[in-house]
Parts: sequence; C-alpha cells; structure tokens
Amino acid sequence: MKKLSFYLLSMLMFSLAFMSCSDDEDPEPKPIARFTATVDTFNPLLYVFTNDSENAETYSWDFGDASTASTETSPSYTYAEAGDYTVILTATGPGGETTSTKVITVSAFTLNQFLGGTDAEGKIWYQQFDKLIDMVNPSNPGEWWYGWNSLPTVAQRNAVRNQEYIFKADGSFEFKTNGFTVRPKGSGFTTPFLWDSGDEQVYADSESWDGQDGNDLSTWGNNANLTFTVGDAEKYSTCSNRITITGKGGHIGPMDTGTELVVDEPAESVFYEILRYGDGDDQPDTLVLYTPWAGNDLGPGATRPGLGVITLVSYKSADQKPADEEEEEGKPLEANDIYDTFDADGSMTWLMDDTGQGDILDESFDNPSTTGINASAKVAKYYKAGSYQYTNAQFGLDYRMNLATRNVFKMKVYYAAGSGGTKKVAMKLQNSLMGGTAWETETVVTQDITTEDAWEEITFDFSGVSTNTDYDQIIVQFGSGDAGAPAGTFYFDELDLQ
Repeated sequence: MKKLSFYLLSMLMFSLAFMSCSDDEDPEPKPIARFTATVDTFNPLLYVFTNDSENAETYSWDFGDASTASTETSPSYTYAEAGDYTVILTATGPGGETTSTKVITVSAFTLNQFLGGTDAEGKIWYQQFDKLIDMVNPSNPGEWWYGWNSLPTVAQRNAVRNQEYIFKADGSFEFKTNGFTVRPKGSGFTTPFLWDSGDEQVYADSESWDGQDGNDLSTWGNNANLTFTVGDAEKYSTCSNRITITGKGGHIGPMDTGTELVVDEPAESVFYEILRYGDGDDQPDTLVLYTPWAGNDLGPGATRPGLGVITLVSYKSADQKPADEEEEEGKPLEANDIYDTFDADGSMTWLMDDTGQGDILDESFDNPSTTGINASAKVAKYYKAGSYQYTNAQFGLDYRMNLATRNVFKMKVYYAAGSGGTKKVAMKLQNSLMGGTAWETETVVTQDITTEDAWEEITFDFSGVSTNTDYDQIIVQFGSGDAGAPAGTFYFDELDLQ
C-alpha cells in the first residue's frame, strides 16, 4: 500500500513538474513578413511600401539597387532609374525572423512627372518666345488680332519671356509673372486682346485692373491657387493628352487661351491639348500645346500653322535661358518733322511695296484740281492694281518716333469720280526691326474718303499709342485691304505730322 501511495505521489509530482516545464518553454510566434508596394501617382520612380507584417519588432528593407538598407516600418523610396528590382523585407521579432520578396517594375517617367518633376518646388516652364502664337477673332477667324511673339515693345517682350508656368508633383500649378504682366487695353478697347503698345503698359503685379466690361481681371496676374490634371485628349485626334487647369485665372501663354469662348472675365477652368512633348536630355525639355482658343475646330495646322500653338521649354541650366532683349543701339528716340508736299523734297524717301503686282507711285504729278483746299502744282498719284490686297507706299526713319507729344498725321486726298477702288486710306506705324513680320507690330488707323472730284483733309490720330517707342516705319495703304479689292487711282498731298 505504501508502495502504491508513493508511486501515485511520484507520478503527481512528475506531472506537475512536466506541466511547469512546458509552460516556461512555449516558443514565441514566428514573425510573418508581408508588404505591398504602390507607385506614386505623379512620380513613377517613387514607390511607397506599406508594411503588413505580424509578430515583428524591427524591419530591414533591401530595395534591390545596392542602396543602404532602410529600417523604417513603412518607407518610401525613389529609384534612380527605371528597371526591375527585387525588394526584400526582413521582419524580426522574439520568435525569430522571416523575409518577404517581391519584384517590382519601375517604369519611365509619366507625363505628370515630366510636367512637374519630383521636387516639391515643381518644374518651371517658359514660353519659347521665338515661336509664333497666332491669335484671331473668334467670331471672325479671318480677322487677325495679334502674334504673341511680336508684342510691340522690348519691355513687353521681356516681361513675357520671364513669366513662369510651374507644374508641381502634388498636382498644383502656379503662374508667376516675376514682377510684371502685359495686359489688354483699358476701357474702350475694341476687343479684349488688342495689346496696348506702350512701354508703360507693362504693369506691376500689385496694381489692380479691370476688363472692358468692368470685370476684375486681377487673377490673370500672379496666381498660386491653381491645380492641374492630365487626361486623354478629347477634342483633337492629332493630340495625345489634355492638361486641365482649375482655378480662376489659370492660363498658359496669352491670357484666356485654352477656352472654347473668349470672355472678358477669367474662366474657372481651362484646358490645353498636347501636340507633342519630349525630354531633351541635357538640353531643354519641350512641351507643345494646342489651345481651342477661337474655336479652332479644324484642328492644329488646318488653317495657319501657328494658329493656337504654344511652345513651352524647361531649361536644364541657367545658361540655356535666353538673355533679355536690349533696346537697339543706333536709332535714337526723336520727335522730328515728317512731311511731304511733292512740290519740293520732303523729309522722307518713298518706297513701293507692291510685290510685283503693278502698283504705280508718281511723286510729281500735276494736281488734278487746284481749286478748294489744295492749290499745289504737284501732288502724288498712286495707282493700286488691285491684284494684291496689301500693296502700299511706305517710308522708313533713321530714328524711332517719340509719339509722346506729336502723334497726329494729316493728309489731303483726292478721289476722281469713276477712279475705281475702295474709297479708304489706312496709315500704319510699324517696327521695322521685325523684318518680314513687322506688320504684326503695327497700329492702324483707317479713314474713309467721303467726297469725289475735290480735295479733302483726313486725320490719322495715334494718340492711343503715344507711349510706344518702337515705331520707325510708316505705311500708307490706299483702297481696301480685303482680298480681291478692285483697282483704283488715288491722289494725295501735304502729308504732315502735327
């Protein structure tokens, strides 16, 4: 009996001891390494790793590109270049360590990254100023309004050359004028987009301004409260993608481009469709946009090649950015007499611009009528052949006109009944430095001839551009500037700057 009792007691003590030992030596659960990898929306080189591991206390990440391992729980990592990378997560805990391995494919830059880069400050784009942006009246595409690379003054051109369009990796967009902006004329201008040609029309950003209908246009100046998105092109088959800028006053290039309709008040959202874009390697990147400004329903290049096309560049270094334009030396700003009576030599030498169409200018023609307001013996006779609409008589100056105090021309004209042609005379002031595109800088005043068989005096008032200091060429155009206008004969005399 004693033996049985001892045996039972021994078994009980052994069981208790065994149970106690089992509780003390139960192993910790082994870690489970687990993660997901997500590419950033705007930067395809940036991956965000989300750690979903269990039973672990420390972590080590091998991103597969020989970089230093990261010990963050859920790190983000930017790869230097595209490629396939084997990412290994090692999760360590009291129960040991385990690994999880994934192969990720890092793609080339997306369009979003191309536009905005990866840095927080964003990627700066400038308008390539030597590329023409040709804008026309949206209600009448045959009526040309202005060319963006031909703003009349050096100050205006330099202002536009330094304006910045900044796309950012977080989807925001900023327009910076860097001090000054070029604006449409004030109240009374005929369209919102006829630029005032004076140097003083480059305004400081702090100055408020209104449109012709009294609407606030200040948001067309500096604006940082904007966003952009990228999607597929919808309007033009020749374009690849669409950039939509949201926020009042957002724009690229000329104000109020990128909209279906021209409005006097900045729009809340505008869009541009991308014709092409390219990484320039060590040279500037290029972004070519097409705007449906003025409708442009026929698409890029369907009418005039430059119509609605905006070229932006992003420079890789400061030395790639063109220097500001300087005032031309050798042509001083002067206010001199400008006259011609044709009885004696005048202050100018007349030239013909008839492009071989048969126009004739005779600077010593007998006055067809010495009665009335013009008794001169000699006058000028101009025959417009009618085969080319823009033919004219013109003269250049060896100085730039100071229009500040003298800006009104008078001239006597005579139209004989039955002479043909359209009874109109236009005077145009131009900047000859623009060469073959000088007409893009011009200011035009057109007057009707109201009498027949008698001399009348007509006035060309340029006081509206009295601050312009670029004009050194004067064009006199008889008859209509319309295509197919009829031929006609005109007489003129006593041209004089008042």
